[in-house]
Amino acid sequence: LNIPLEVLIQPDLRDLYTDEDIHQSLELYINEMYPSLRPFTFDLAYLINESPTLKRFIDMGVDVYRWNQPNTKAKYILTLNFERDCIPHLVFLNELGIKNKHLSQYLSYNPWIFKEPLDDLRVRINYLESKGFNQDNIRDILIRAPFLLNLSTKMIDTK
Repeated sequence: LNIPLEVLIQPDLRDLYTDEDIHQSLELYINEMYPSLRPFTFDLAYLINESPTLKRFIDMGVDVYRWNQPNTKAKYILTLNFERDCIPHLVFLNELGIKNKHLSQYLSYNPWIFKEPLDDLRVRINYLESKGFNQDNIRDILIRAPFLLNLSTKMIDTK
């Protein structure tokens, strides 16, 4: 079938095609393609029951509504496996003293922490310690500036 893209994107243009087979093929194609054609703007709330990872974050008290915009956060979170991708980072943050309310607040603002390799995070913590910050200082800094650990040591030095 050679159907112009405009027809696929704007289903109301299907009326220009009178052949019933084309209508059926087009309808099936649009139904299959619709999720990828529509803009990725939605509320994560409707996916809570389908995503065990999302459910775990909500149980922790994370404000997942903050992940709705920009959509890249929502897309990213939905790719995570809680046990494999999140638990090691949560243990790491917990060891830094970021616990309970502060942990949920931290994750509400910085779900990108799960993209950072743990070895890189440790290097950044070691760097902060080498600059004279103790564990309490580091915890307080990270609570106030959740994205700090996402920066390279060179960038941290400029802050």
